[in-house]
Amino acid sequence: MIRLGVRFLWVFVSLTICLFLPSLSWGAGPDVEISFVAPEHLYAVERVFPSKPGDLFVQLRNGLTLLIREVHSSKVVSTQVLVRTGSIHEDRYLNGGLSHYLEHIVSGGTTKRFSEETAKEMLRAMGGASNAYTSYDRTVYFINTTASYYKQALGLLIAYVTECTIDAQEFAREREVIQQEMRLGDNDPDRQLWQAFMKTAYQVHPIRHPIIGYEKVFVRISRDQLVDYYKSRYTPQNLVISVVGDVDSQETLGEVIGLFKDVPRTFQKPVYVPTEPPQVGPRHVEKRLAAARLTSMNVGFPSIALSHTDLYPLDVLAIILGRGRTSRLYQRLKDRDGLVLSVDAFNWTPSFARGVFVVTMDLEKTNRKKAMEALWDEMENVQRHPVTKGELRKAKKRVMADHIFGNQSADDMASSLMTSYTATGDPYFDERYVSEIQKVTREDVLMVARNYLKRDRRTVAVISPPGELGSEKGAETAPTPAKKGIMKRVLPNGMVLLTKQNRSAPIVSLQLFGKGGLRFEPQDKPGLSQFTFSLLTKGTKKRSKTEIAQAMEEIGGRITSGSGRNTFFVSVSVLKDDFKKGLEILADVVTHPSFPKEEIEKQRKDTLLALRRADENWQREVERLFLESYYRGHPYGNDVLGTESSVKAFTREHILSLYQRLLVGGNTVLAVFGDIDEENIESAVVTAFHDLEKGQVDAARRIDEMPRLAGDRRIDKPTDKVSAGIFVGYDGLRLCDEDRPVMDVIDAIVSGIGYPSGWLHESLRGGTTSLVYFVHAFPSYGVDIGHFGIMTQTTMGNYDQVLDVILEKMKRLRVDLVSVEDLDRAKDMIITMHELERETNTAQAYEAALWEVLGLGFDWGEQYPEDIRQVEREDVLRVARRCFSHHLITSTIPKEPVEGVIPPEQRQRMHVQ
Repeated sequence: MIRLGVRFLWVFVSLTICLFLPSLSWGAGPDVEISFVAPEHLYAVERVFPSKPGDLFVQLRNGLTLLIREVHSSKVVSTQVLVRTGSIHEDRYLNGGLSHYLEHIVSGGTTKRFSEETAKEMLRAMGGASNAYTSYDRTVYFINTTASYYKQALGLLIAYVTECTIDAQEFAREREVIQQEMRLGDNDPDRQLWQAFMKTAYQVHPIRHPIIGYEKVFVRISRDQLVDYYKSRYTPQNLVISVVGDVDSQETLGEVIGLFKDVPRTFQKPVYVPTEPPQVGPRHVEKRLAAARLTSMNVGFPSIALSHTDLYPLDVLAIILGRGRTSRLYQRLKDRDGLVLSVDAFNWTPSFARGVFVVTMDLEKTNRKKAMEALWDEMENVQRHPVTKGELRKAKKRVMADHIFGNQSADDMASSLMTSYTATGDPYFDERYVSEIQKVTREDVLMVARNYLKRDRRTVAVISPPGELGSEKGAETAPTPAKKGIMKRVLPNGMVLLTKQNRSAPIVSLQLFGKGGLRFEPQDKPGLSQFTFSLLTKGTKKRSKTEIAQAMEEIGGRITSGSGRNTFFVSVSVLKDDFKKGLEILADVVTHPSFPKEEIEKQRKDTLLALRRADENWQREVERLFLESYYRGHPYGNDVLGTESSVKAFTREHILSLYQRLLVGGNTVLAVFGDIDEENIESAVVTAFHDLEKGQVDAARRIDEMPRLAGDRRIDKPTDKVSAGIFVGYDGLRLCDEDRPVMDVIDAIVSGIGYPSGWLHESLRGGTTSLVYFVHAFPSYGVDIGHFGIMTQTTMGNYDQVLDVILEKMKRLRVDLVSVEDLDRAKDMIITMHELERETNTAQAYEAALWEVLGLGFDWGEQYPEDIRQVEREDVLRVARRCFSHHLITSTIPKEPVEGVIPPEQRQRMHVQ
């Protein structure tokens, strides 16, 4: 209902505007009307929102939202700017903390109109209280001052968010400041507890990453990346400005319009934020912290997002359970039993993801078990019986009091309007929230307690002082151990079994590897290993290909098999409840493959088609040309798929011969990682693989002479493509070479690790240079020998220049010591990516089994970061001189050169399998 009031003319004008705009409904009551906008401002206004007397809420044509409230009880004015950007929008930057980084630079930084020093002088002159903060979905800047200075405050804030230059000196300075902040956070038990809890409670949504970012990623953020992020996120349609205090709303509107007259609406590419899947089992994480003096715990349960109607009874439940000294948990755990130093409960409900209902406790380690038992007891009580009328009344009163006390100042009101609007689209959500809380019944609270406080879906995070981790068995009634180390066993048939218990997710990954691949194929039968081991899942003595697929699909599992340069593999992933079924299917395809003739012919047809299409991709084409030219006489020069003639000649006897030769107990490693029962795993695997025969694999194909480059060579291949593909290759290292960490550092310096950066990217694509679309370098390590390759694509017009840049950068490595900055950045990058690549159970199981088969040892990855840290500048120079004296260049050249570059797919880093 809209009340026109005495200002009919102005209201009519505003209504005329609003008739052509989407209607808004946020519980408008009898005291809500369409506010008027002075005629001189109508040209800039797109929407006028319903509001109460004294409020003016509008959206400008450039997308900016402005919320104004006149409060004349004092001379104070709060000016605030909210930018709809936070840590959840940073996935493309590997969650490096760009939003927080920008906050540091933008707040008080140099703009097109003000220098940093001028801004400081302006703040000092207006006596304003200024600050900023970053959250998961927003960044907020504010200045609280008096009415006589509010225009200057607005001007300064808007200059920050629309005209920041991201000065290079400020960029470098704030990097160091934030690194210090990160290190302080590393020693803050509360922050560490929350971060550990969030990363465990959320498996997919970027809310699991810390707002401040990861230091190893953060230090690699370039100024260009920050500028790009600023321009893409700090746009008018992402801004909400709130002005509350002793102001005139029409004057304030005119002031903001004037400040934004040269800031147009811009196109904004949406940011994809994945949805968090339902939590289906308990999760647990524990960490030791030197700064911790007591054990701190978060016990959380998946709840709802802010817009869900269960918000209100869940919030009431949190108050009754754990807010204040009369709450149930405080009375039981603190006052009666003396088990905790403190206990609290809250229902955290963001607008952009499902939330968590959390109970927090600080306590002595010896009280953990009893405290958890008491917690479960109180949870069960609140799920069995309705809360009392007195408890419900008290909770409602507390919400009302908190709202009133929390909206006394201009700063509080400005923040409430702005955050309410951003989260819900309703500036009055805080007020509506209080009204909805009053409607909650005892039955509502009982219902949400039963629906959400599910013990089997809990997430428990623990921060303990040094020496306490795992020191007390049975800390929970139903313990869920944290991650354990890898255990290695050799089974009676010679199979190596690697296990690791990790109950952070109810998933089990099974990775079986054995020596095989190109190095174990007969010389005249390239591609036989991939052909053979791809057939393992195409039929067994008791299951057809379709039945294998159906059996896995019924349990939501996955199974793949294949072969690479050095190994063959079979991979299975299942939910923990289906582990026995997954293990049985894995053993069946490994020990009882039938190699049906009809499946062999289908595989032959598919492989021949794949070979025919191999050169459609420019990257594969130019790399194949290099491999066959460099690895002359060595199996690594062959395509994993083989050749057309070899594939046509494969027989079932060839396949059986290779299978029987390689699939023996002494040539297999099985890694089983995830939510497993350590005590029974060995017997289950022994039973499943009882038909796998003992034995050792015979030696790989003998290579009399390893290829090395004696001079520079170049090979060109005419193609029908319109761009030139270039592969510049050098001698490399063996997989077990002690200089391998040095070569990885060289890779990071030259090209980055899984991230576009480094000398080549900066020279060929960085800044104003655009000689190529794609450039990437990578070391390829083999058991016998390896190579170092650089791959790029360009136009023929740029070909010579691009090649000169690549050769000059590689020569630079052989002539000069790299800078300390380049070296440190490279090492940080490698260690970060190493950890990111090992985050999941599947990745860890894959790595452990692969390294064990190849002779590095299952725990090689644990020592790798320290090996990287030991690399010195002199090592880089030495290895560059050892390997990069000569090069082999292979190019795919257009028969009829055409200017322009076809965008290629990003190439995955080569595996050593």
